[in-house]
Order: sequence, then structure tokens, then C-alpha cells
Amino acid sequence: MPKECGRVSIIDATGIAEKLLGKNVPNTAVLGAFAKVSELVDKDLLFHEIEKAFGAKNKEAAIQAYKQVVTVER
Repeated sequence: MPKECGRVSIIDATGIAEKLLGKNVPNTAVLGAFAKVSELVDKDLLFHEIEKAFGAKNKEAAIQAYKQVVTVER
């Protein structure tokens, strides 16, 4: 990891999307991971809005990414 990096987070958003949605659309999974890593977004509100706008499968993609994201501190 470059010395300039203080923290790096990794998520297989494509894998989650392909498993749940059947195609490579990782956007909602990335949002779930972002919510966990940044702590800037209320996860319950985010999941609710994702479900309302994009459906239950996309909500599940966000939830799985939230749970699976891995962060490495330098």
C-alpha cells in the first residue's frame, strides 16, 4: 500500500451484484460499502431509499456490501 494511503477499503461489489441481480451493476453495493466506511450516511435510511427506488434485490446488495466491506489501516 502506498505510504500516502491512510486507509483502504475493499468490496467485491461486482460479485455481489452479479450474484443478486444477475448482471454487473455494482452501484447499490458500492453505496452500502460507502455507508459503512464513511459513517456519513444513516444505513437504515439508505437501505430504505434504495429499496424504494430500485427494489428489494438492490437493497440486499447494499446490505451485503455493508457487511462484507474490509478496511485496512496503515
